[in-house]
Amino acid sequence: YNIYIAGANRSGKTSYAEKFAKEQAEKEKTPDDLCYVYNFDNPSSPKLLKLKAGMGRELKEDIGEIIDRLSVEIPKEFSSLDFQEERERIIKEAQSEKDKIINDLSDEAKKFNFGVKMSGSGGVYFLPIVDGKTINEDEFEALSDEERENITEGSSEVQQLASKAMREVKTIDSETKDKLSEIEYNIGIMTVGHIMSGILRKYSSNETVSKFLMQVREDILENISQLNDNSEDNSDDPMSAMVPWILKKNNEELFAKYDINIIVDNSELKGAPVIINYNPTYTNLVGEIEYESDNGNFTTDFMKIKPGLFHKANGGYLIFHASDILGNAFTWDTVRRMLKTGHVTTEPLKEYQLGGINVAGIQPEGVDVDVKIIIVGTYYYYELLKEYDDDFTKLFKVCALFDYEMDNSSENRDSLIDFIYDYVEKKDLKPISKSGIVTLLNQSVRLAEKQNKLSARFGILGDILIEADAWAKADSAQEISEKYIKTAIEKKEERTNIYAQKYLSMIYSDDIMISSKGEKVGQINGLCVMEGDDFTFGVPTRITAGSYIGKAGIVNIEKESELSGSIHDKGIQVLTGYMGMKYAHDFPLTFSARICFEQSYNGVDGDSASSTETYCLISSLSEVPINQGLAVTGSMNQFGEIQAIGGVTYKIEGFYNVCKQRGLTGTQGVIIPRSNIKDLVLNDEVVESVKSGMFHIYAIDSIDDGIELLMNKKPGTPLKTKGYSRGSVHDLVYKKLEKYYKQSKNE
Repeated sequence: YNIYIAGANRSGKTSYAEKFAKEQAEKEKTPDDLCYVYNFDNPSSPKLLKLKAGMGRELKEDIGEIIDRLSVEIPKEFSSLDFQEERERIIKEAQSEKDKIINDLSDEAKKFNFGVKMSGSGGVYFLPIVDGKTINEDEFEALSDEERENITEGSSEVQQLASKAMREVKTIDSETKDKLSEIEYNIGIMTVGHIMSGILRKYSSNETVSKFLMQVREDILENISQLNDNSEDNSDDPMSAMVPWILKKNNEELFAKYDINIIVDNSELKGAPVIINYNPTYTNLVGEIEYESDNGNFTTDFMKIKPGLFHKANGGYLIFHASDILGNAFTWDTVRRMLKTGHVTTEPLKEYQLGGINVAGIQPEGVDVDVKIIIVGTYYYYELLKEYDDDFTKLFKVCALFDYEMDNSSENRDSLIDFIYDYVEKKDLKPISKSGIVTLLNQSVRLAEKQNKLSARFGILGDILIEADAWAKADSAQEISEKYIKTAIEKKEERTNIYAQKYLSMIYSDDIMISSKGEKVGQINGLCVMEGDDFTFGVPTRITAGSYIGKAGIVNIEKESELSGSIHDKGIQVLTGYMGMKYAHDFPLTFSARICFEQSYNGVDGDSASSTETYCLISSLSEVPINQGLAVTGSMNQFGEIQAIGGVTYKIEGFYNVCKQRGLTGTQGVIIPRSNIKDLVLNDEVVESVKSGMFHIYAIDSIDDGIELLMNKKPGTPLKTKGYSRGSVHDLVYKKLEKYYKQSKNE
């Protein structure tokens, strides 16, 4: 099957795909070499040859050796005494016959008072004879009219005789040429047959190669005279005398037809090929035909056919990134067509051929290929391809989901350590110490954001190793120790957390209003996480609530401003349900309240602030102030139970940084869901501050737990009759809502 591997970026998908494919490829047969050769039947359509791995190179070498031998042996045979004597005999016999024809013509012409003269080009012309000798044109004009008329009357008969004679001469020339060709062919049969007998036997089991070699032999025999450096035809050619390299070029062009264009050479390959490519353009996939300019004309031939990825990966595996496939025009269509047909044709896209100029080209024979495609990408691209291409799920029957994390077990830790050692060796880094490995394992836990998990985003760990190696080399250290791993992590955070630093500076200068001490009614510090491609950090945000008599209920200002996401809207609805279940058993709720994320302009989503908003609203209704030295995060359900949220580590560290910047008082801290304790992977500084009592982390299970911490007052328990224990927070809220109800009823 073709496979799609889906998962988070930098999670080692590509490395795993390559490793998996190579393990499979080692067990498989090495595919054939692919070669293009001249097509003697149709020169514009080069022929494809398939040979066992390594035989393509051997065939090219064998052909080259034969051409070298023929270049020497054929001229030698043509220079032999027997051949030259036979050639001279044929030429002399022909010349004797032609001389006899010309002499007979001369005798016949004299009867009509004409003499025969031979031209330099081998033709004949006639001169009148007067008083036994020939005359020229001036002398002819000086004759009387009667004499000229008599001479002219005989010229037509002479011309007829000359035409007949010249036809006979041409026939003799043609027959002579055939005889010379025949003896050359006979010489060639013996010489070429002897030289090529070995290669014909060697490749006799390959039908297409054997046929090509037979055609090479016949073509050499048909053009045998061109290989004769001593040929009189060549020596008589004035152009050859003036520019002898023309003859050499013609011979090179003749031999070029017999060359072998090896487009895939698997002689060094063991098993099937595995190729990873990050630029799968149309040309890179199917190959291309190169052109060259010859006196202003674009020309090409079978030797200018270049292979594509489909040719190189034939019989093996081809690995792409989904983003690369979808980011290049025509790429997905080309991949899909290859998978459906199993056939590849190297031809240019007309839209791009030489800038849109149509030129005469060649059409190479297509190649049947068997390539397994592995696409690596996010699940988003998988869903996109599945949605918009009906063939996708037919072609890619397997989708392997790659997890971004794994259990923090001894087995997985050992595997991660093996990865670290392999990566160090592969990238030629300095050796890593045990303390460095421990620090990197801790960072893996931090990236996973869970104590019982390890991050599977191996690319990020690899980046840390490379940077740590650079810091170790700068110090001329012998190994990558804990110090350099920590330096690499800290420096990366400094480079990527510029936004976090800017946010902190705005809080410090009160451009963003955050309180970290004192008390305030209807105001609380919420916590959120900001993320980008290379950074993640937590920041506090001020949430406020105002309540008053009315019937609007709880109004989400973010939603009214179209800055609230659907999950945040759900959190407000959960809060509404909690308020009704908590306080509306004896009377309907008739109040209005508005909840707002202050100085938030980019939108809010998620339900991790639903408990925080609840505390803020309860504070507003009860008029009990909230401790501003505490920040809160946690989702809740309608029963007031606190639920786990994401990014808890970053949120704690974000509020800690604000408190540290303003000065730790020993009373500041963060309230989190108890179910998030297992997810805490805090940095060393925060851990030490918690241990020393300068910063606190409170884990709670319910809204009532948070009320007591934030408002320093008992939340209250339900009474048997109605309401809550006197003086408690819930009692104050209950009485306020009862008051609003009665006032609205009186109205």
